[in-house]
Amino acid sequence: MRALYVNPMTYGANPGVDAIAHGLQHRLATAGVELRVVFADFARPDWLDVARGAIDGAVQTGFDAIVIYVLDPDEPAGAVARARAAGLRVVSFERPRFPVDGSADDLPTDARLAPVTTATGRVAAGIPGRVRCPGPSCPPRCRSRRSPACWRWSPRAA
Repeated sequence: MRALYVNPMTYGANPGVDAIAHGLQHRLATAGVELRVVFADFARPDWLDVARGAIDGAVQTGFDAIVIYVLDPDEPAGAVARARAAGLRVVSFERPRFPVDGSADDLPTDARLAPVTTATGRVAAGIPGRVRCPGPSCPPRCRSRRSPACWRWSPRAA
């Protein structure tokens, strides 16, 4: 399984954004998911073209999932719609104004205070397959992965 992460900043520009990417990569690697990263740096005027091109390229080259970090809540809506129509799962760190398959904002309110490593685990959990609950912060009802109230639940996992 392969996933693409559209990172919003060039590597090294912000240690916090780099930590998010490393956390996501770690969580997916433990689940056997290969992560590829494209840097669509929002400080550049062509960031949206880079993001759209990367998402369209992921569709064309057989990726299974895409992770986006939303800076503009209205973009990259078209590219994400094409990816989802092609059967890719698209998850985000922030809920955009267009449909995605899940986001860190889907968490219960108390879980939003969790550290970045837990948030990346939850975003990673939106990718179907082998990612498990992150541990103690996971509510008991989630451990069974049978409750729609749980951020980890999906019809594929139930």
